[in-house]
Amino acid sequence: MMEIVTVLWREYLFFKRRIARITLSAIMSPILYLIAFGWGLGKDVVVEGSTYMHFIIPGIIAITTMNTGFNAVSSRIITSKLYERSFEYYLTSPISMPLMSLGYAAALSIESHYDMGRFNTYIMTPMSFLCGTFFSLENLPDVIKAIIGILPLSHASVSLRSIVLKGNFYHKSIAVLLIYAVLLYLVGVKMSYREMK
Repeated sequence: MMEIVTVLWREYLFFKRRIARITLSAIMSPILYLIAFGWGLGKDVVVEGSTYMHFIIPGIIAITTMNTGFNAVSSRIITSKLYERSFEYYLTSPISMPLMSLGYAAALSIESHYDMGRFNTYIMTPMSFLCGTFFSLENLPDVIKAIIGILPLSHASVSLRSIVLKGNFYHKSIAVLLIYAVLLYLVGVKMSYREMK
């Protein structure tokens, strides 16, 4: 428990010193999405029984949470690993490997700056735009809908939209997100121990 408090305290101090920069950079994309898609395209459009503005807000929250969480962890670790050559800082910290963050696994799998670009191109960007964040998945062909429907951001968007627009929990999506969290956690721990060898 003390290890978790140590990490939270460090993150709090980091955030406290940079609150304006971190907050402004985190809300820039959601505001642009809201203006371009919400007000610009669809204030009079109805999607799945709600105005388009109400439809995309949960999707924007899901995509922003995914991108901010991923970038906060992976960027620091990649910088430490590739440029500062100070990756040992993480290995010698008082935190046990099973408590490291989930973005840790993605950062460990990247060997160069170009790998990071490819990871964003092939994983983060398609999830950002295809997982029901900006449009309903109902009109997609069944095969495409099934593939996109298994991705974690699809379930995050669906569960947030269900809570916000219908006032109830979509238990299936929450269960799928928990399974993803456990699997990614185990992958992160395995890769952490591999990096120590």
